[in-house]
Amino acid sequence: MRKPLLLTAAAALFAILFSTGAFAQSTPSFVTGMGYESGSTSRSDAAGLSLLRGHITSPVGILPGAIVELTTTKQRCVSNAAGEFSILLPADGTPQEATVSFAGFADEMVILSIEAPDPVIEIKKPQTIKVRREQRLESYLKTARRQSKKELRNV
Repeated sequence: MRKPLLLTAAAALFAILFSTGAFAQSTPSFVTGMGYESGSTSRSDAAGLSLLRGHITSPVGILPGAIVELTTTKQRCVSNAAGEFSILLPADGTPQEATVSFAGFADEMVILSIEAPDPVIEIKKPQTIKVRREQRLESYLKTARRQSKKELRNV
């Protein structure tokens, strides 16, 4: 009795959420996830903002999925498959401090400005990710429990 009721409720919720567009992703004009126009590097906006486009690299090569976050406004963007990013900055040209992060590398603090179009940010410091001993033990125990359950089923 409960299972059909739960399935009906889940289906109704699913239909409501997707019919209202609650999960629809609107792509802001400053995100260049799919198309990077290499011609112009910045564009002015009516709200006093300009679009800055740049690249994120490492000694290994381009970094797709790197995160650029302005420290003052907490505005974020993610680099696309070619390591390119776009972010809105004040049109008056005031430099903005940003943090660039990527898994396996230490965070880089950089200064972004409309005055320096098409910046190339290079993340240079690889960082080993350490797992706490407790986490390793919990993971080991979880795996051991799964294996013992499998073995008991086979017996």
